[in-house]
Amino acid sequence: MKAVLTEEKATVYGSTDEHSISIATIHKGELLELGKVVRKGGKLFEKKPLRGGLWYPKLNLFYTEKVWVEITLPGDQKGYIEGNTSIFAVKKAALYSKTADLLETANKNGFVIKTLKDGAILTVIGIDKTEEGSWFKVTDENGVTGYLLSTAKLKEIPMYNRDSAKKNMITGLAFLILGGGVAIFNIQSSQSDNTIMLYIAYAIIFFGILQGGQGLAEFVRARRGKDPSKQ
Repeated sequence: MKAVLTEEKATVYGSTDEHSISIATIHKGELLELGKVVRKGGKLFEKKPLRGGLWYPKLNLFYTEKVWVEITLPGDQKGYIEGNTSIFAVKKAALYSKTADLLETANKNGFVIKTLKDGAILTVIGIDKTEEGSWFKVTDENGVTGYLLSTAKLKEIPMYNRDSAKKNMITGLAFLILGGGVAIFNIQSSQSDNTIMLYIAYAIIFFGILQGGQGLAEFVRARRGKDPSKQ
């Protein structure tokens, strides 16, 4: 999944270890390729006062969890940012207004780059707030970037990528094999009453077909140029 950094800057670490060193710094507006989320827990100490002003540590009073998000840097280098880093998930959308002006800045008096028409496909890469209201920062299919007032009607378009499509197809195939195995076992079983197990096997097979079909459809759409990871 792609996202844009919305805070001024963020530090990228080489690992999720608390003593890991910084390997890069990313800045506001940079496009990120997000990966897996890593959660790491740890125990804190709380000091309690004793008589005479002495202190002692009390173990295991609190349990904390730190969240990290994997990102891919240029050159396919992997790194991690803290889970509380402010980002905006990139979205595909279609314009559902007759027309809408794409402005150079988030200002009603800004220069009009072009006028978009109903059905225009846009990539929403951020939201800016000003005294005049909220603005979508978008890029059209020709790579032109500008701002649209949030009053413009946009409808989100599902984004497909090959990795998730392959996972769905593999999951579907696994359920098909499992359901087929259960069905064959019960058909060959000497037990006379195996109807319930056959129904369960058919349900597993049906789910596998649905999952695999969904993955195949996503894969086809991704190959037709709708894969956000290839744009």
